[in-house]
Amino acid sequence: MTLLGQMLREDGIKEGMERGIEQWEFKTMLELVQEGILIMKEAAARKKMSVEEFQQIIRELKLGL
Repeated sequence: MTLLGQMLREDGIKEGMERGIEQWEFKTMLELVQEGILIMKEAAARKKMSVEEFQQIIRELKLGL
């Protein structure tokens, strides 16, 4: 594999891991809301966004709502 190919592969792996972590964080926050441990406003605040932004990302990730 060329150096460029290796760099692109490593970047792809890193990006994939970051996306997976982000999805996991939103899924966890949504589960806490569904279980009544947090309210939606608190979950959104923990992600430093508005409730509307939080809900939009949840829909985009196809996690619910």
